[in-house]
Amino acid sequence: MTLCAPDLYLMFQYVERITESLGLMMDNWLNIGHMMLLSFFMDRDADIVNWCSANCHTVDALMTDDMFGKNQTRLLSCTSSLLIITNGTSVIYTNKNKNKEQTRVQRAFSDSVDVANGVAAVDFASSLLETDDNGDSRTGILVCKCIDSEEGGQGVSITCNVALFPAFFDPEQQLHVAETQIPLLFEKGTTGLLLTCRYLRISVQSVRFLAQVFDVSKQSSTGASSYNHDTYSECMADPRKCNTVDAAVYVMPLCPMY
Repeated sequence: MTLCAPDLYLMFQYVERITESLGLMMDNWLNIGHMMLLSFFMDRDADIVNWCSANCHTVDALMTDDMFGKNQTRLLSCTSSLLIITNGTSVIYTNKNKNKEQTRVQRAFSDSVDVANGVAAVDFASSLLETDDNGDSRTGILVCKCIDSEEGGQGVSITCNVALFPAFFDPEQQLHVAETQIPLLFEKGTTGLLLTCRYLRISVQSVRFLAQVFDVSKQSSTGASSYNHDTYSECMADPRKCNTVDAAVYVMPLCPMY
């Protein structure tokens, strides 16, 4: 007779992340309460008022910028200091904490995408070339689109693209399609033949609790499955085998209305 002990690691991991997030939320509200209390008893700094009247930009003005034309736009807080507005083709990057010039990138995506499907901030390559002022590399913008193939083709195809934050490279530099384009594949290859974009709901969402995924097999020296397999050493040797899941793309078929 064999007794099986429950694996509590995942439950402990979720509880740890929830507790940490609750602590950050309480800390944030305490900071806001502290600032409100100070503003109530202390006079405002005249220089700050003048700075805001001259340099601050309203959200409405940013989202209706001439660079976007009449296209839909989406507002996304990538990091604690970086705010972006995009229409699926161009992007405006704004620093939330400092009086810095906006970074405007036309044709930021290697291929146009549909912001109606949602926008998510991702850490695309953990590169120093794409970090914000605080060193946070979760500055990539993930957006997807759906395309119906012609008759006799492969059916529906869903492709996502990532716009990279030009922290240390020329925004006008054209990125190669293979570098930032991510195709979404159905588990069964013929599934796309049964679908059309009109009856698909695609939702791109950020993952609140990030998770590490290892593209390695957890095998022991005997070939048997082992939870003690050192995946981190393999990831250090080949970083492409370690990925952080920071966004999810939901594809939901809808019922046609006949």
